[in-house]
Amino acid sequence: MISSRTLRSLFTMCLCLSFALSSHAQTDENESILLRIEPEPAQTLLGFGTSLATELNALPEGVLPDFSKRVFGDLKMNVVRLWAPSGEKETVETMLATFARRYLESGRLELAEKQGVTTNLLAPARGEQAPAEPMADYGRKLAEFILQLKVRHQVTIHVTGLANEPEKFSPQQVVDGVKSLRTELDQRGLQEVGIVAPERANNDRSSLEMIEAICADPVALKSVRGLSTHSYSMAANTPIASTITGVNKEFWITEAGNTGHEEPGDTQRAASLAARFLNDLNHRVTHWIHFIAYADSVNLSLDKDNATKLLVFDRTTGAEFESLQYTYLRMLRVGFPTGCEIYPVTADPGGELVNSHGQKPKLNAAAARLPDGRWSLAVVNLTGLTSTPTATYDPAANLRVKFQLPAAESRLSKTFRRWRSNADKKIVDEGSKSISDGEIAVDLRPQELMIFLEEK
Repeated sequence: MISSRTLRSLFTMCLCLSFALSSHAQTDENESILLRIEPEPAQTLLGFGTSLATELNALPEGVLPDFSKRVFGDLKMNVVRLWAPSGEKETVETMLATFARRYLESGRLELAEKQGVTTNLLAPARGEQAPAEPMADYGRKLAEFILQLKVRHQVTIHVTGLANEPEKFSPQQVVDGVKSLRTELDQRGLQEVGIVAPERANNDRSSLEMIEAICADPVALKSVRGLSTHSYSMAANTPIASTITGVNKEFWITEAGNTGHEEPGDTQRAASLAARFLNDLNHRVTHWIHFIAYADSVNLSLDKDNATKLLVFDRTTGAEFESLQYTYLRMLRVGFPTGCEIYPVTADPGGELVNSHGQKPKLNAAAARLPDGRWSLAVVNLTGLTSTPTATYDPAANLRVKFQLPAAESRLSKTFRRWRSNADKKIVDEGSKSISDGEIAVDLRPQELMIFLEEK
């Protein structure tokens, strides 16, 4: 089996090569793709957030509050993911000391909460190896840590994972782990703390087997609030989505992002992240968490991993780097705020537009109705990335995309406001367009993102 680290390396190589080759010729004639929106919603988007980096050196005055506002406030996040080392060598005391240093003494958690975060999601980090301690002992340690955070530091963990990317856990160990953790939490009066699992790196067969094992065990299923995965080279798909919704549980993507060195205007990574967000919404995801909010860099020009963050402070130049991924996510949050109802989209050609191993779709799209009843649509052109042994992308191509609203809506006259983003245009308002037949069309160049928001 290919490890998650290998998959991520291939994923990063793909994006780096595709960015380098982005000037290659593309087809000029627009290919037409029809996107049909189903008449009934599939789920509600309940949570959106990111994680705070494990380590962060002191930043110049004003930078940290500004970064926190731009990420958590401007992206209207209600979830923050917080890391705690939880391997067999860690004790409750060492976990508490590390957590306090990372998030409390720095003031970073308080700043995120001031920007609207209401859900603290714990990420127990113990590496990918199989557990060396009994799951009962592991669950006891995690539960006691969560209790002591509340007692000593007045920090409430609302939701916790079992282990971040437990690639070498067996399905039975995951089942035993969530049952043990639930029992230990309940014994400490922490019944309100939800559990999400298994949080593997991709939506592959191994993730499905772990999820199926939880669903097949009545006690384990009752123990969890939701089932969870990460969205990298293999984003959410129908088998996993169907299994989760079949037992009426939430579907959490607790990590999604990019890796490697990123330059300004990198449409490859921005389009990839946007495509996975739209793919995941289109496959029943209820909570979506980006990888890392912000960080500092000793020298950004030599940084080999700035693509994991939305904002980076460069200590060499004193400049701030804003990833194009941030721009794309900010645009998507206009179209898909927390509380919106997601309506499934299918493509002709393209079907369910699954962004997974092997052949990638030419685009990804999603549709929603906002809490006030207005329609919101989004589409990103995913052509032009370079193929790798694990991913095949179509050559760069202009696409003629047409959204078709459900039949009941097609008889109503509507007006949509349109925005576009690419390497040169960041959230550019392209004005309004009225429709009377339930169809709205757009020409989309490679790696461009567009959203359509119905006007009142």
